[in-house]
Amino acid sequence: MTMEQLVWAVKRDKGNVKKNVHAMPDAYIDRWEAVPRRQYAAVWCVVVPPENCPKPEKINDMAISSISKPKRQRHTSAQV
Repeated sequence: MTMEQLVWAVKRDKGNVKKNVHAMPDAYIDRWEAVPRRQYAAVWCVVVPPENCPKPEKINDMAISSISKPKRQRHTSAQV
């Protein structure tokens, strides 16, 4: 769906819809469609996981691991 089609379908403000679509990690631009005045509109799609996709054991672990950076390990000098 294009942004205009999404706005019409959910009946919300275009700014809010645009912000939410851009924040979705599973949304992507699939292709571009020609619109009046020689411009193009992005056609957005979302990834649909398969039905048999394994679910994470702990939701909190998944959320934290996706946004946290790995900690640096301190290296100690070898003593001879």
